[in-house]
Amino acid sequence: MYPIEPNLSVAFAITLKQEREKQGLTQKEVAKRFRTNPILATIEKLQNVFGTMFFSF
Repeated sequence: MYPIEPNLSVAFAITLKQEREKQGLTQKEVAKRFRTNPILATIEKLQNVFGTMFFSF
């Protein structure tokens, strides 16, 4: 079995959901903290909300 690395957008969505669930937050609660619709250009803001790095380039 070989690991398959997902597309960057998919990896982001998976990581975001995992972090949200780990911290017991709903999508609505994250949106309130973020105060806008997240797009890939604003990953840094989301990282600050969760206090974690989603990607390490």
